[in-house]
Amino acid sequence: MQFLAVLLSSIISPLVVAIPLYVRWIRKKEKPDWKNFLIECGFSSAINFLFCLIVFLFGLAFFSHAKALDSLWYYLAISLVLSFINPGKLVWTCIRNKEKPTRKEATRVGVSAGLLTIFLLVDAMFYNGASLKKNANPISIDPSDTTHLTYSGFTKNEDGSLTANTNSPYIIVSHLEKDTAKYASFVFDKTNSQFELVVSYRSGLTWTRLMAYDVNASYESYCDINLIESYTEYRFTFNIETTRKDNVHEWTFRKVTINAPIAYKVSPLRYLFVFAICYFLAKTPSIAKKITEMPSKTGAAKITVLVGVGVSVIALLIIALVSPRGPGQLLLDYPVERDVLATSNVDLYVKLFDGLNKGHLYLDVDPDPKLVALGMDVYDPAARRAAGATYLWDHAFYNGHYYSYFGVAPVILVSFPVYWITRCAATGLYLQFFAFILTLGAFFYLSIVLVELFQFKPNPIGYALLVLCIASGSMIFNMVCFRVTDFKYRVAFDYGIMGICWFVPLVLEAYRKAHPRIMLGLAGFAFVIICGSRPTLAVWMLLLLPLLLKMLFFDKTESWKNRILKFVPMVCVLLVGGTLLAIYNVLRFEKVTEFGQTYNLTSFDMRTFHWRWDGMPGAIFHYVFQPPVSRNIFGYITSQYTTTSFDVHPHRASTIGLAFDPMFYFWGFLIAAFVFDKNVERRIMYVLAPIVAIMAITFTYTMGGVNWRYLLDLYPMAGVVALIAFARFASLPVDPQLKTAGLFVAVILGVGAFMYGVNTVSIPFDGMRGEDMGGWFYYALRDLLGAYNTLGIIS
Repeated sequence: MQFLAVLLSSIISPLVVAIPLYVRWIRKKEKPDWKNFLIECGFSSAINFLFCLIVFLFGLAFFSHAKALDSLWYYLAISLVLSFINPGKLVWTCIRNKEKPTRKEATRVGVSAGLLTIFLLVDAMFYNGASLKKNANPISIDPSDTTHLTYSGFTKNEDGSLTANTNSPYIIVSHLEKDTAKYASFVFDKTNSQFELVVSYRSGLTWTRLMAYDVNASYESYCDINLIESYTEYRFTFNIETTRKDNVHEWTFRKVTINAPIAYKVSPLRYLFVFAICYFLAKTPSIAKKITEMPSKTGAAKITVLVGVGVSVIALLIIALVSPRGPGQLLLDYPVERDVLATSNVDLYVKLFDGLNKGHLYLDVDPDPKLVALGMDVYDPAARRAAGATYLWDHAFYNGHYYSYFGVAPVILVSFPVYWITRCAATGLYLQFFAFILTLGAFFYLSIVLVELFQFKPNPIGYALLVLCIASGSMIFNMVCFRVTDFKYRVAFDYGIMGICWFVPLVLEAYRKAHPRIMLGLAGFAFVIICGSRPTLAVWMLLLLPLLLKMLFFDKTESWKNRILKFVPMVCVLLVGGTLLAIYNVLRFEKVTEFGQTYNLTSFDMRTFHWRWDGMPGAIFHYVFQPPVSRNIFGYITSQYTTTSFDVHPHRASTIGLAFDPMFYFWGFLIAAFVFDKNVERRIMYVLAPIVAIMAITFTYTMGGVNWRYLLDLYPMAGVVALIAFARFASLPVDPQLKTAGLFVAVILGVGAFMYGVNTVSIPFDGMRGEDMGGWFYYALRDLLGAYNTLGIIS
């Protein structure tokens, strides 16, 4: 079967790769040279066959489950990459012309084929190291085997299986042969049960934790684990994930096999990803030559992005209408009962919409009389505990009413229109997806504006992939989480990020004199959204202040009158939006600049926190230089907290500093941009980038402390700056070899940024995990990076 798959893939792949040739033939009605084409295909098929045959023999020799490599698509993926490299054409050209291949072409084919070979070796030895042949004999243990297995927290069924009856049941596997246990493979009934599997070994009279894994009973691939160290006795504790609403708690365990042969796990997504890397690395020199002229279809590209955003928004609404409704879903049936509003199962943005829809600014939830009786002491956590008062966590409380201290803009912008269309309330999850779509669209729109501003011609596919990689490293995927309790935290960030990511390209459009009045008016609207969602993000506006000042005061190509008129729409929008926000704050808290954080009920008395310059060292360390820790399960890196002598805020959670994100190193291109750019205002902007970033994180740290989601105040705009820096470098008139080297670096950094962003989506309580929505996105990302619990262990 494997041999047949090798043969078929070698024949099919050259024909698939030739699809563009067929298209050109049909569109232009030009008859290709079929004789040479068929000969090239023949050489390509022969080379592909030999290469895949070597892969087949390698798998047969070294892997215990060679049958896992018998699928046609596995060899087809390898053959497709080889066919795109097209060594057959190189061989036939040399034979036909009777001359040696050019050094450039030979290098391209050799480097690309070498990269593919290295990837396949890494895929085999690293991602699938656990599948290498082993001498240990497998031991199958089921609940009836009382010699090897004891258990607690389970109910035994008539068929001999065990059903969990607690949230943390465990089994003990004992009497194993010394130094032989390598892997454990669990068999469960395929139910949607996700849990942390903790492996412990006996140390005297106690159990010592060895490793923890993420396990899902529905996915056989994620029920194989590495035992790390060999012992004769293990305890496996299954800590069920209780915060996910769709998680099945009464799951069934059937057996565990020690040292079961682990199948070779192949990933189509991973192969496509690697193909893209190999292809664009091979094409980098030719791409570098093309980025010297202005493309002609940027207008069409902008329309495509805007249409794509519009279609995605409509699709989101349609999906929401046909999906189940309830807390944690996209839509919630409305109206909601008052006693339900008082629970944590309804997110804060539904409560805020409900209050506004009923004609008042406070939430329609009755506070505990003990809370009201505390007066101004209500903000002191110790006083609340002493009084025995119950309260809603992270809600603002003022003059006997609960309020939302999170921005109102998402409700006005999305919740009310959705309600008018569906007669349902948009949940925090819907609001997150809406912002995610528009923010991703903003990244791509900005990338096109930069092409127009700096006038260079990138490879469209390569540039789009690079933008996506930078967006991934910018924590765009972390904008969406699936925990009901986290919606209220994430939505405010999401809409602030969305506003700032649209504000930047709109100002740049006006700066390059493309409909400046309209663009500045829209930029003003985006800035109002920022202030109405996450006001602290407004500090990033300083980055574009030099460009705005240039347009207003120093643009000698226009008269004073035209320059002033250009800013009229923006000023009007800012005045109207600012006035409405000021009135909103005064009516709630009697202060123009008070958004409610001062009156927030949480672990601290928020009245004691304010901007502090001495908080800058702590901010820089935790948000820029805090190192991650590694894991051998998806995601392979996770956040941590390190106590320092210069910490000034008591709220301390884990982060990963920006310096450990490959996306950040695109900022290095700012140096070349500063040196070669002749525009003073742009040079000032490049210098301002790190200054504004430090200001932003210092404000975040001194007011809120350290938390993973607070990185959203930094990472997305760092991605925007990274994109600007790369675009400016790509357009500079520098030495071609330097530019080619820079593009190689950009590809490597882009790949690293993508992998970084993908890995951070699984950080606890954060990111686009997706299990509650069926798990496709989360597990597709795992699949892409070979995220198995046995990763990288070669025995």
